[in-house]
Amino acid sequence: MQAACAAGMPPFPMARIIDVSDEKNPKVVTKIMHEVHDPKNCPQVLPDLVGLTVFTYGTHYCSVDNKHHATTLVCGMFNSGIRVFDIRDPLRPKEIAYYNPAGTTTASPGSNHHAIGANWKPGGPDWCSAQAHLDAKTGTLWTTCQDNGVLTLKFRKGVWPFEDSRTPPGQQN
Repeated sequence: MQAACAAGMPPFPMARIIDVSDEKNPKVVTKIMHEVHDPKNCPQVLPDLVGLTVFTYGTHYCSVDNKHHATTLVCGMFNSGIRVFDIRDPLRPKEIAYYNPAGTTTASPGSNHHAIGANWKPGGPDWCSAQAHLDAKTGTLWTTCQDNGVLTLKFRKGVWPFEDSRTPPGQQN
């Protein structure tokens, strides 16, 4: 992270929307960056990471509601929780929802967060790194985080699903 910051690069991995309409020539059309990803914010972000070793604010698994007609992107962002984006305009994704689970005060059995060195801190942020699944019929998102386990989250009315959102079985990614 410090080396990336010193080089003027984003200190954490981020999601990207890639146009694959020409599969032999894919193009990144959007980088989904939060303020924590912006290299100019390194002086404010790096002190927050003292004592932590890996992942922190990196984006991990991302999923769409429908891989043939995507309207929504959900990403596990480790210490930044679960983030949900409206991607109906892929050039201008908009964050529409987020969830940061409560930190646990005792280690969770089987948690990689706890198992990997000095990353887990009692009451600190959970690691949200799993693939998420959206269900347009119920307006819910299912996922897991390392310490809190399985989560079923319901969107407030009017946030999601969009009128054109569909989540057919086998079409989420």
